[in-house]
Amino acid sequence: MRFPPDLWYLPEDSAEAILGLAPSVAVRSGGVPLRTTLERYAELAGALGADLDAPRVTDAIAAFDAGAESLRRAARDNPGIRVLALSATDDKVWFAVPADLPDLAHFAELGAEFVTPDSPDPGGVFQSTSWENADTFAADLLLVDNRTGNLQPDRLAGTKPTWRALPAVRAGQVVSWTPEPTSSYAHVAPILQGLAEAIGSATRTSA
Repeated sequence: MRFPPDLWYLPEDSAEAILGLAPSVAVRSGGVPLRTTLERYAELAGALGADLDAPRVTDAIAAFDAGAESLRRAARDNPGIRVLALSATDDKVWFAVPADLPDLAHFAELGAEFVTPDSPDPGGVFQSTSWENADTFAADLLLVDNRTGNLQPDRLAGTKPTWRALPAVRAGQVVSWTPEPTSSYAHVAPILQGLAEAIGSATRTSA
């Protein structure tokens, strides 16, 4: 039995048994604006009895809005900083397609200038290539996928010569990227602020 839309990470062959244990609700997080997802989770919390006017909630929303404004201001005041998000595995580098990921799409809406891969893999989201071609796209600031199973900058520096040769890496302009942020204003606010600081302090590394 299929459950449209399909639920991410829920195995099809056990979905019916799992969803039969208790009433379930799904919140769409792909293909919709990041802010829409946050608003829907807030609505769900309210429906379950949360006080959406509590200071902890309103403070989190205010911090999210402040982070968004910081990113907008950083992109405006330091224009031309090309941002490239990627995932790294032993045999490949995966360049993210900003429009296919709600967080990156939101950052782009706020003014971040993302590099967009021109030949995405089937299904979109990423364009993969071998490490010999790690310099396919010129970028000034790199966002590196911090999920388990992905190589992190310290490991990359020790094992991938083509990584060490990238201008952004030589300039120390590499930051952590959380592709699957917790859908809450409180969690996303510091991500926005961190990206704003990275863009605001970055310099152009290539022509």
